[in-house]
Amino acid sequence: MDSCNVPGAIRFCKNILPQSLDTCEGGRFSCYIGADMVMSPCSFDQEGQYGVKLGSCTIEEAWNSEPFEDFRNHMRSACPDCKKRKLCLGGCPLMPEIVFCSSEHRK
Repeated sequence: MDSCNVPGAIRFCKNILPQSLDTCEGGRFSCYIGADMVMSPCSFDQEGQYGVKLGSCTIEEAWNSEPFEDFRNHMRSACPDCKKRKLCLGGCPLMPEIVFCSSEHRK
């Protein structure tokens, strides 16, 4: 199961082992480089909200850039009081419509 589906699995799959779920890796363990040479934390970033143009900087500089750090900060700060936060990191900051969370802690 793709990590983007974890919030849905948490909500709709009552008999799933938490150990079988993996959180979003975007900007933490993976990134996406498009044909336009824009590097983003995730391929879902079609608007380029977190994108960094390569050529004017290196992959390492893009990885350590402010846009990538902004993406990571969402994961660090989302839903701080939720018991399931470690499983979904607050869900996708790019496509909230796939987050399916009904927790009162959702921020």
